[in-house]
Amino acid sequence: MPLVGAGEALNLRRTTSVGDLHAGLQPAFAAPIALCHQGGTPLEVYGLAGPAPIPSADGDGVDDLIVGNAAGQVLLCQNVGTAAQPAFGPPSLWRPVAGRSG
Repeated sequence: MPLVGAGEALNLRRTTSVGDLHAGLQPAFAAPIALCHQGGTPLEVYGLAGPAPIPSADGDGVDDLIVGNAAGQVLLCQNVGTAAQPAFGPPSLWRPVAGRSG
């Protein structure tokens, strides 16, 4: 799930074809989907943030998002939407559970 920044707002660009760089074929991507909070406001990251999708942290089957910030924190934004139309709850400090990867 590639994430692309547009200013500070994030967009999801799903891969539709991986291509073959050795054969000169570039990967292809679907139209961008703006990532938003569940209220519809754009999900934004600032400064040195590093967003990355992760498998479902809460076991609901849809990918969530972790974001590292300039303060050295890792924040979790749980996807409260669907895989096709992601919508993210407010960020919370990520505290992984011992023995679990999500």
